Amino acid sequence: GNGIYGAIHSTKSLGYCFNKWGQGGVGDAGFLFIADFAMGNCYSTTAYGCNKPSGYDSVWAKSSSGGLHHDELIVYSENRVNPKFILECK
Repeated sequence: GNGIYGAIHSTKSLGYCFNKWGQGGVGDAGFLFIADFAMGNCYSTTAYGCNKPSGYDSVWAKSSSGGLHHDELIVYSENRVNPKFILECK
């Protein structure tokens, strides 16, 4: 859904950089941002594709045996993300 997605482990993000899930990556390099996420009032869940309940600023979708293989962090406002570095991965 709508939001800015992040991951705690690079293995989650690298899959998107190198077209593991059909995201249209091309070439031999991918780029990753290292960023701080200001989660605020965070809703924690193990449900895949969960929407943010009213009163929460973000969602932490934790990996589980029934859905996600890696944790996802989701914020819904650009001012909650502070990019620190960009990495070129080959």
